[in-house]
Amino acid sequence: MDRASQAPVIDIGIDEADRVAIAEGLSRLLADSYTLYLKTHNYHWNVVGPMFNT
Repeated sequence: MDRASQAPVIDIGIDEADRVAIAEGLSRLLADSYTLYLKTHNYHWNVVGPMFNT
């Protein structure tokens, strides 16, 4: 049963420390991108002015 819960180890030629650094960088990039998406989405829906129906 213990064996089924473990993912298989795949060697892709990148050291463990480098994989951790890459994962942290991608995580930060994803968080920043999602924050930017939410902010621009909010601005898009809150546009006011004479050309926009309110």
